[in-house]
Amino acid sequence: MPLAHVEAGLRSYNRTMPEEINRIVTDRVSDLLFCPSQVAVENLAKEGIREGVVLTGDVMVDAVLRAVETAKQTSMIHVTLGINAPYALLTIHRPANTDDPDALAAILSGCGGLDLPVIFPVHPRTRVAMDRAGIALPENVRLINPLGYIDMLCLLEAAEVALTDSGGLQKEAYILKTPAVTIRTETEWVETVASGWNRLVAPDAQAIVSAVAEAAHNQPETHPDYYGDGNAAERSSPPLKPLWRSIMLSDLARRIEDKSAVVSVIGLGYVGLPVACMFAQAGFQTWGVDVAAERIAMLNAGKNPIEGKEPGLAE
Repeated sequence: MPLAHVEAGLRSYNRTMPEEINRIVTDRVSDLLFCPSQVAVENLAKEGIREGVVLTGDVMVDAVLRAVETAKQTSMIHVTLGINAPYALLTIHRPANTDDPDALAAILSGCGGLDLPVIFPVHPRTRVAMDRAGIALPENVRLINPLGYIDMLCLLEAAEVALTDSGGLQKEAYILKTPAVTIRTETEWVETVASGWNRLVAPDAQAIVSAVAEAAHNQPETHPDYYGDGNAAERSSPPLKPLWRSIMLSDLARRIEDKSAVVSVIGLGYVGLPVACMFAQAGFQTWGVDVAAERIAMLNAGKNPIEGKEPGLAE
């Protein structure tokens, strides 16, 4: 089956992250590789991948630019939360930061040292980790429930600074010209760091305080268009047409219709696993691939690998 990879060529060079392995594997089996930036194109070239590579820009720019005006016009999140002064926005969810009590405590301690209130839409995993470790919440940090996309964009666009370990949110911050402090030692979005709009920092309280001060008071004068102008989806369409035509003219179309096609899902986390289950429930023979041996063993034993590790998502 022909395969197109959106956000191809991204590399954090941290192979302890499952998504890094998935990116490398997917880039090697794809027919079309839609790169969000020139750096991504260069990453693929370094690995000897040059065929089928297309510089499209990033579809996230498309989504953010289309949604942010709607967010500012329709979201009532600032009113709901009673926010009428400058604030920082915090999101933390990666296992390196949540599964290590010392790292999580240092992050929250650093937030407690800021001279801004901190709005913290807390991930279920993070909330459980905080409770388990008995980490006290600083007075200026306000926990709220996870938010939808529109409300989150509205908060991010108006924040003085965003603190995060999310790959997506640090890039959304860049698109919205919100300074970011990424609590990781590496990032796949290297352009955001090179431009000065994003700072990488370890989970260290004083380092976080210093990075936030720099981010808030030393904003760059320029904002390069690294990820395109919001038309990445349109640029992806012409290369996809012959690929789609070949699918429809092949036996694959029939096999999809009569559900004799075999589906393979790479990465069985809290996105991939439900997707695999949906295909299986729809009647397709479905294979799951993941780099985590423990997760595969649990699934093959009929056990739920998400239970307890992704609270609230077991269903």
